[in-house]
Order: sequence, then structure tokens, then C-alpha cells
Amino acid sequence: MSEQEAQHAAHAKHHYDHPKYRDMIEEALANATDSKGMAPTTIIKYIKEQFKNLPGDEKQIVQHVRNAIKLGVEENVFSQPKGSQGRVKLRNRTHSASLRPKTSRAKVTKKSE
Repeated sequence: MSEQEAQHAAHAKHHYDHPKYRDMIEEALANATDSKGMAPTTIIKYIKEQFKNLPGDEKQIVQHVRNAIKLGVEENVFSQPKGSQGRVKLRNRTHSASLRPKTSRAKVTKKSE
């Protein structure tokens, strides 16, 4: 194995000391007190306070959070009712369960005597 391949393999196996940004955003939204959701800047502040060991500088963290929000909206994990710069909400996962068709009970007819 060449030196370049060894360096590439070492980078591919890197494990971070923090959870995925999507998971951190979900935690921030779960702890939100406002039912309207949280602004992206508030999410970033929460993540910085809770996770002190984030690699990179301020700009990288902001970019990672924005990308995670964008992917979460595409995957229907988060919603942004006011647009891409608006508040972020955690989608209600039980909503799809309430859309199941209700089973109707068999009607009981009384026999006349």
C-alpha cells in the first residue's frame, strides 16, 4: 500500500466525538419551549453550548448545521413552514399513523320478535 493510500484509509475511518449534526438538531428541537420551532441561529447557539468538542471554526459549524437542516427538510424529518431562512420544526412522526384507515365495526341488526 502506498503512502497516499494509507493516508486516505486513515481519513476514511475517522470517528468523531460528537453525534451527527442531524441528531444534534433533533435534540435542540425536542428541547425547544416554543411550539413554533427554533430559528437556525438559535439551533447553532444550542449546539455550541451543549457540544463543546465540535471540530472546526464558527463558519464550518454554521455550514454543517445549514446542510443538515436542508437534508432533514428533504427527508421530511424537519419542516420549515416559512421558507429556507425561517424557523425549523420537528415533524410529527405520529401524523402518518393517524392517516391509517379506520376499521369499521360490523353493524348489528336487531331481530324483531
